[in-house]
Amino acid sequence: MKKITLDRLDDKWMVDLGKVTMQERDQMLEWCFQNWGNQWGEVDTKFDFTFLIFHQLSHANWFMLKWA
Repeated sequence: MKKITLDRLDDKWMVDLGKVTMQERDQMLEWCFQNWGNQWGEVDTKFDFTFLIFHQLSHANWFMLKWA
């Protein structure tokens, strides 16, 4: 896995995961749902690159502490 980065995206926060396996992605998403339920954010995939878009900076920061 490459270095995970956090960037601002309008009024949300985008975490660039790069290319991850489906198993890694599912594990990360499960962790998000366990911690914040369905309202944590959304997933975007472009050309095999995965991005998580968090609605709150605090959630994005916790994700970075856990997975980066």
